[in-house]
Amino acid sequence: MGEILVQLPNGRYTEKIFLSFQAFVKDRRKDPDNIYVMFVKHFLDSLVKKGIIENDGQKHIGQIILQEPLLGEPRMEVTVF
Repeated sequence: MGEILVQLPNGRYTEKIFLSFQAFVKDRRKDPDNIYVMFVKHFLDSLVKKGIIENDGQKHIGQIILQEPLLGEPRMEVTVF
């Protein structure tokens, strides 16, 4: 979350945002929806709580893209554009 704050000159998005989530997993045993569902919810709630976006409703969130999970060191990469 700190990286987002550094990249924003005023510390907050004022326009509608679009997000892309890329999961990296050690194996393909989990369903993609199970990988993403809770992470996305908590990530958006955190953006609101930190004041980075005003709300996580349709007025402020344009599109959420969930990429096909890739094999690799387990992590989640989020791109906001």
